Amino acid sequence: LTSKLTPTPEWTLTCRLQDRSSGVEVTLTEKFLAPLIGFSSNEFRELRAVSPGDPGVKMYLRGGLERCQARLKFLTGVFEVEKGLRVTGFEDMRSEKERAELRGYVETFFK
Repeated sequence: LTSKLTPTPEWTLTCRLQDRSSGVEVTLTEKFLAPLIGFSSNEFRELRAVSPGDPGVKMYLRGGLERCQARLKFLTGVFEVEKGLRVTGFEDMRSEKERAELRGYVETFFK
């Protein structure tokens, strides 16, 4: 990761994808991050406005951000950067379900 997760105006996070031979700086956007977090940046801002008076809402928001962090850690070491920004490396995933889920995230991200 090369930046902090920010919800304004939409979720964004920059990181570096690299393998042994090459690397590329990428910006993860709302389309990729919202499913990992569990809510959009608009929902986050609306809920955050009421969270000081509601500990349950604060826990919900924190849980989403922690879930995203855990899922991003899960993606560490999964990608390989190839010429033309082709992403591979899914064969190292443990199950077909995990590979299919990750393919969905990646296809959404690179559209």
